[in-house]
Amino acid sequence: HCDSSNTSEPIFDLTAGQRHRLRFINVGAFAEFQIQIDEHPFYITEVDGTDVHPEKFHRLNILPGQRYSVIVETNVTTADAYWLRARMVTHCFTTKNDRLQPEIRGILRYISSSSKPLTADPKSKDWSEAVETICRDLNTSAVHPVQHLSPPPADDFVALRANFMIGAWRLARGFFNESTWHANATHPSLHRFLDAKPEVTSLEAPLAINDKAFNKDNDFVLQTKGMRTVDISINNFDDGAHPFHLHGHKFFIIAQARSGYPPTSATLDKYLQQHGGMPENPLRRDTVTVEAYSWVIVRVVLDNPGIWALHCHNTWHSESGMVMQLLVQSEVVSGWKVDPQH
Repeated sequence: HCDSSNTSEPIFDLTAGQRHRLRFINVGAFAEFQIQIDEHPFYITEVDGTDVHPEKFHRLNILPGQRYSVIVETNVTTADAYWLRARMVTHCFTTKNDRLQPEIRGILRYISSSSKPLTADPKSKDWSEAVETICRDLNTSAVHPVQHLSPPPADDFVALRANFMIGAWRLARGFFNESTWHANATHPSLHRFLDAKPEVTSLEAPLAINDKAFNKDNDFVLQTKGMRTVDISINNFDDGAHPFHLHGHKFFIIAQARSGYPPTSATLDKYLQQHGGMPENPLRRDTVTVEAYSWVIVRVVLDNPGIWALHCHNTWHSESGMVMQLLVQSEVVSGWKVDPQH
């Protein structure tokens, strides 16, 4: 039984006349939120752990798994308290829920030596721009990392198709290519790799699907040897948006479009030339949203040994199988020892 009769909006006390850093993390299972502070523009300074040059925004779109830091200046003189709003982008939902409270609020309050107790709700004004109606990432095309890096040349190109299909028992399963992931709680992937014989764990190619130690139908593991820079193309054939999250690494977003098909390994250079060339110091992050029937190409330097998940951060999409793994620097991982108690 849930009782909301005794709840109230949280109050965030910020010293007047200063700059404050606020960090937002979407820990939700599905909903995209649009966050704003009435009458206060803010400057985004961090995206998924990457420090970026400040860019001014009125609202922040944030999908599951994403993190943003903003700097807000408490220098507005129209009042001492303002609404902090987080709106669900309900247009992403297939059905309407009349009981859903799509907007949650907090109160941002200025404090100083002359502050008085808050006795009424804020009367602050909403921004005049239309709220978001499309399930998509914040437009970060103008956002660039503080540490300037150009994408290094790629060694490999991997094409992924993400979609849902109806299978046994009429269950909708999430797929990367022909694989839908099934968890093995009694013998996790790392343990299976370490327990396998050398002829099963050592592949000839520097990047290949390991279908010897793993069943690629429900355990899609892309294995690398040595440090590799890989272009990963994700083409979303689903009618919903997917925030794809890679563990253990950050990637460069080098190409993205809302229609058509992504360029192949053979046509990527030509595509980039026709669209302004390789992006200069592009945003590096670990969670990127691919809209319905859209695509993205990311470039990632696989230099962190381990077995890392790439998955949709919508919780039940991962649970239904939209997960694969990258086994990075397998020659290093094969020498690891795991405590038998773990």
